[in-house]
Amino acid sequence: MHPNQIGFSFLHWKRGGREEEKELLFSVSPPNLHSSSRPVQPVSLSLTISAFCFHHHSTWTPQHTRIFLSYVLVFNVMILLVGQNLISFKVQYSVEALMKVVEKGKVFNYSLWKGITELYKDDLNALASLLLVFSGIWPHVKLLLLLAGIQRNVSPAMHTMFKWLCTMGKWSFLDGLVVCLIVVVFRVDIKGSVVLGETMYSGWLAAAAGEGLYLFTLAIFISQILGKTIVLTSKGDHYSSDRLRRSKQRWTLAGELSAIPRFMVALGVLLTGITMITAQLSPCYSVESEVDFKYYFPLYHRQLQNETHSIISGWETAWQANQMGTPNRALTILGCFLVTAMPITEVLLLLTLCFANMSNTWHQRCAQLLQLVSDWACLDVFMVVLLVAKAQTPILANKLNKNFHVSLTIMPASYALVGSVVSLMAIRTYMQYLHKAALKKRCGYIAVDANSDDSVEQTELQEQSWEHSSWNVDLEEDMGSLLVQSDEGDSEALI
Repeated sequence: MHPNQIGFSFLHWKRGGREEEKELLFSVSPPNLHSSSRPVQPVSLSLTISAFCFHHHSTWTPQHTRIFLSYVLVFNVMILLVGQNLISFKVQYSVEALMKVVEKGKVFNYSLWKGITELYKDDLNALASLLLVFSGIWPHVKLLLLLAGIQRNVSPAMHTMFKWLCTMGKWSFLDGLVVCLIVVVFRVDIKGSVVLGETMYSGWLAAAAGEGLYLFTLAIFISQILGKTIVLTSKGDHYSSDRLRRSKQRWTLAGELSAIPRFMVALGVLLTGITMITAQLSPCYSVESEVDFKYYFPLYHRQLQNETHSIISGWETAWQANQMGTPNRALTILGCFLVTAMPITEVLLLLTLCFANMSNTWHQRCAQLLQLVSDWACLDVFMVVLLVAKAQTPILANKLNKNFHVSLTIMPASYALVGSVVSLMAIRTYMQYLHKAALKKRCGYIAVDANSDDSVEQTELQEQSWEHSSWNVDLEEDMGSLLVQSDEGDSEALI
């Protein structure tokens, strides 16, 4: 120890099952004897914490975890390719006349790529382009970007990009939601007149999901989970976790706003939630189906079937077995989870984040959960599918059989749902911005540059220094008096 330093030992922490003894050194600069003869002032304390040797953590996962995630991503690409090339959905129809099956149409099987090709051939360009971009190309682009991203340390810019990948990843469920709608719309069961207890003519049209759709959906689920895992384990915008823990003060986000913005936010969230729930229970679309039996039966009769569905009743219809004997229950659970459960949960989390009296730690957890739910809420994707299907369902049905006519009519509740989706997106973005600013003010914001080892080390030293800040203050007060007394004694001896 240097003669001008005062030190002592203490037990700092346990690491690896053993206690480490550390030493603190306090540098004390003696007065300059060659200076002017002004009165000697107490020497200021320069605290050098050489004992706080903090373990350096990587800004990304360890190497073995990177390798594991790489294998999972490659395996997921294989599942995705298999799912895209297997049967995505199948359609079947049958016509009976004079108590005989006069035409039992073959089953039409469609993979994702075959379906896109057939849609382009039939001039259904809007639906085909949506499927090609979001269910054909985008999932592979996302997986390749994730695979490239985990091979290196993640900078804040890459962290932001990964967050956008998770947000846009839900659009890959477009294919599954299209099949959900087809299963409900292509559910035609028309029966003609009955003579002597026998139906003179009847016809039905039904659709069912294939194994390829379930493999494809599984791959998208894994992709979303991996993307979110990478976002949560990387360091982008970083808040001092110690200040989050140490602060016991509870606060509400609404309390950070003035009266008028607070009222507008509360009113907007409540109206959005009420509109969303009410519209999902109200009739959103009607399906008018017609079978032209003139081709099959000399006594020509045109038979109509008109059904009206809300979003909820559509799931109930898809849950029941159709004429093919397929209930499509897994597909129904998927649609209900993405289109109904997640958006309503998002509204409830917005209310919680705004008005719940929570500590800093729970505020951060609630914000992370809100973003997670938002990345899975697919009501906006389903509304796009519904609006596109309105124009292209009649063409698709007529291509299957020219004697079957199916049309889709959008009802006012659907437009109310579109409005609630836009409103929810705007309110969520505004509240996330306010919440981030509030946490930045309360917890201290530290920008992490993963490309610079010095900045990473400095960031973690700052985090650890917050942990010992209260101890440092007490130590300076205790040692300050000791050093002042020592300096006074030295000055008297010099005089």
